[in-house]
Amino acid sequence: DVHSVLEEHLEVARLMVETTAAFHQAIRSDPIHPSFAPTPFSLFYQRSIYPTMRRKLTDASLTLGRELIQEPYLKQLEALPRHKLNEVRQRCHGNYRLEHLHYSGKEFLIANFEGKPYYSYQERRNKRSPLIDCASMLLSLAEAGFEAIERLQARGIVHEEQKKMAHLWSLWIGSSFLRAYFRTLKEERTPELDFLLGAVVIEECAERVLTVEGKQLEAVITMLQHWLPIYEKVAL
Repeated sequence: DVHSVLEEHLEVARLMVETTAAFHQAIRSDPIHPSFAPTPFSLFYQRSIYPTMRRKLTDASLTLGRELIQEPYLKQLEALPRHKLNEVRQRCHGNYRLEHLHYSGKEFLIANFEGKPYYSYQERRNKRSPLIDCASMLLSLAEAGFEAIERLQARGIVHEEQKKMAHLWSLWIGSSFLRAYFRTLKEERTPELDFLLGAVVIEECAERVLTVEGKQLEAVITMLQHWLPIYEKVAL
């Protein structure tokens, strides 16, 4: 059944998480290239990225034709320029999606380090929170869930009313991804970490709205409606 189809991917997802965590750890631990060393967040940095995040969200809302949808997410970002986060930024993959991971049957290989094609060269080199890669993967997993359900529906295995399984997929596999990621890095989940995760998910969703169309937007909207409420009440 559909439950079995989803469940069999969990072990592969856990391996993918271990690869992701090891990748981020390796980059920040590079003793040869100082430019890869992690840099603490600062209020100056947070204030510099805040207007860009607001603009992306506003543009995405206009693209969706839902101007009011931006209000709760803009409110969620308000703490970014005011409250210094005790987090670090580092060099990241920059476009960390399923299509850039190759599974050999035993391990994952990470490819395509060029970053997002619509970013400038300097933007791709900028240090970001590694959570930006996690947010990209959460959205990619959500899209994969919707695509899988669409294929099963076309074959008559699932019906229209069962499409909610795609919502469950994004929550289930995404939650497993995050828990395993922080557990592998031995990082404690703090309100600041959850706030930052919510902020970068908003940014990734906004960017995705501006660069894709059609049914892929359904996964983006699901992320906004079902994932972000988890982080909306995080107080800093």
